[in-house]
Amino acid sequence: MTLIIHPKDSSTDFLQPIYANIPNKKVITGGLTYEQVKAEVQNHDEVIMCGHGYVGGLFAISNFPGLYHTSYIVDHSMASILKTKKKIVTIWCYAQSYIQTNNLHNSFHSGMFISELGEVWCSGHKNITQSMIDDSNSCFSEELGSLIALDPQQIYAAMQHGRYAKLAQSNLIAAYNFERLHYDALLNVNAI
Repeated sequence: MTLIIHPKDSSTDFLQPIYANIPNKKVITGGLTYEQVKAEVQNHDEVIMCGHGYVGGLFAISNFPGLYHTSYIVDHSMASILKTKKKIVTIWCYAQSYIQTNNLHNSFHSGMFISELGEVWCSGHKNITQSMIDDSNSCFSEELGSLIALDPQQIYAAMQHGRYAKLAQSNLIAAYNFERLHYDALLNVNAI
């Protein structure tokens, strides 16, 4: 069974297609304590984490008891548990830094990811429209959702020639985000 942690927030609803078609899943959007979420992470082999975040983890967005908007519901103390997972997908701003800092593997993840007009300053682009962002958001989420059953390396490889890669040729936001998609997998030294 796959665990999805996606704190309820209308500005990240566009990420729901990533996990919508997963047959056996548990979706957590809020209401649990940090310790209850940690226990759920412990009890699942695959974990998908989506929303707003930063280098330190995934923001709680005030949906979890005792945690504020920018408190982390997934933080560095969960890394030791996440290291044991078969697959991790992390889509939030600077998730790549979280993955690298915590030496996590078997993951598909984003770097800085522009999903709303307030984040455009990061890219240095001007004349960006909401329509460009909406097109990027929906194309990304739909394509990742169609590939989510694959392992992180396969997801990455498929996206290199998929719909989002094509959109990135004409959409500045998609181009910016596309360059910041990554995977990390443990190398099998016995296969070399």
